[in-house]
Amino acid sequence: MYGLVNKAVEELVITNFGEEKWELIKEKAGVDVDVFISNEGYPDELTYKLVGAASEVLGLPAEQILIVFGEHWVLKTAAKSYGPMMKSGGSSLKEFLVNLPNFHTRVAMIYPNLEPPRFQCSDVTDHGLHLHYHSHRPGLTSFVTGLLQGLGKLYETPCTSEVIARKDEGADHDVFAVSWWALTSKEGNESHSDKSPRIRSYHATPRLSVLCWMGWRPTHSHLWSEFRKNLSASASRITHHRDFRIATARRGDDVCVFSQ
Repeated sequence: MYGLVNKAVEELVITNFGEEKWELIKEKAGVDVDVFISNEGYPDELTYKLVGAASEVLGLPAEQILIVFGEHWVLKTAAKSYGPMMKSGGSSLKEFLVNLPNFHTRVAMIYPNLEPPRFQCSDVTDHGLHLHYHSHRPGLTSFVTGLLQGLGKLYETPCTSEVIARKDEGADHDVFAVSWWALTSKEGNESHSDKSPRIRSYHATPRLSVLCWMGWRPTHSHLWSEFRKNLSASASRITHHRDFRIATARRGDDVCVFSQ
């Protein structure tokens, strides 16, 4: 992978946990690189080691780290590194996803040795599609989940994704069922001057459980155990019944997902 990826991991860790934690992660991973060069290639194994070490040092599952990293990649790294290409990808979440198969072709002009994944879209409707993810790199399904979350925030479009086929379970490739909703003009213009999240409800599936909540930074790791303990009670209070649904805080706030 290009050094840009490892630099983004470094930025995510330092921003949320501090320089000391990053040094501990590098030590745990056995990585002695002081400065990652964005356009220089590094072994994929190095990046996997950094994620694995971050999981141990921060006490978070690697899947959750990858989800947060995927969101960070869209909102911070990609926006800074190739912002014009991101903007030209489409004027809506749907347009960007439909155009995604061509995106890495343009990125390859900047990084000629890039070995990118391949995306395809099928079952496209006004409110969703199936995103097909082909990659020779294993274990990055959760990263794509985070990318989709980040794109939803980038386009201010509440969305969910569910993995309906997995390569690591025998499928030819990963497939994500992506759904989204358009905010009404009234909702888009609501004031958010108070610190309380705005609550809306959508149908959910059990697999979506709490994935979207992890972006609640910088204290999400400290709030995680308390959130889990109060999940059932909170869901009952919001939905007034046991067939739980998503409760999502819009815009800058993040998403809590409740399932049955």
